[in-house]
Amino acid sequence: MPAMTAAIIVAIAFLVIEDQTLRLAMLGVAVADFLVTPQILKRAAQSA
Repeated sequence: MPAMTAAIIVAIAFLVIEDQTLRLAMLGVAVADFLVTPQILKRAAQSA
């Protein structure tokens, strides 16, 4: 699931956004989402 949301963010960044700074920020968010979300979900599953 994180790969899907990251892909959506990347697609929007390249297809819609023209500002280079905002595009880089969105790519950073996509990478963070892709790397951090599985770890958060794993910890939540372990504590449940």
